[in-house]
Amino acid sequence: GISRFGLQCMTGSGNLEQDYFVHLLTTILEVAKSLESRLSIKFNFVSMGGGFGIPYREEDKPLNVVELFNVLSAVYHKFYDRGEKESPTLIVEPGKFLIGNAGFLLARVTGKKSSYKDFVGLDAGMNTLMRPALYHTYHRILKVGDPHAPPVGRVDVTGGICENTDRLAENRPFPEVKEGDLVAVMDSGAYGFSMASQYNTRPRPAEVLLANGIPKLIRRRESIGDLFYLCDWEGSGSGRNDRSSG
Repeated sequence: GISRFGLQCMTGSGNLEQDYFVHLLTTILEVAKSLESRLSIKFNFVSMGGGFGIPYREEDKPLNVVELFNVLSAVYHKFYDRGEKESPTLIVEPGKFLIGNAGFLLARVTGKKSSYKDFVGLDAGMNTLMRPALYHTYHRILKVGDPHAPPVGRVDVTGGICENTDRLAENRPFPEVKEGDLVAVMDSGAYGFSMASQYNTRPRPAEVLLANGIPKLIRRRESIGDLFYLCDWEGSGSGRNDRSSG
């Protein structure tokens, strides 16, 4: 009795190569046409899913989406005629492409250590930005006020949690910094606050929106009271009161 059909795909979200998406859409539409023929159905939509990659490194070349969609349009119309009323809607899910490069994490240097290697500690870590620990991925880290400062050595950039994985960068060429300096961990818009946690009883950071160069606080910084406001250890709702008084 089902009369409406769609084809949903999950194809990864980190690619920056136009040819990849051409091959991808060609393969998806070949499958769609085959299913339509074998099952005598028509798809109402076909979703490429996944999304498009963003540049994380200075040398990464961003996708030209205007050019990309012109090419993908040509691929689509090799399989479905422009005037065909029952052609499926082609859907894409841009995901991090929209907000990934739009956000950054601002952190303060809490200390430096020289041991079997050199470390720079920050007041942000895997609880604030999970992506490097979870996916072993790269985020640029720039010194605020001097983003083009030359490196003076290689360091591991760590947070304050006692975990070997609490590192935002490993063996990274890094400029001279001192305790109290600010650094910006770039391209955190898609995996920053959305994946932040209160692990190890760490309150989550504030969120600030920059609109035309004007900062606006859109989410206040959490307090210790916020972490426990749902706790009712005496059966009298004291946790809720703690939040309202914090």
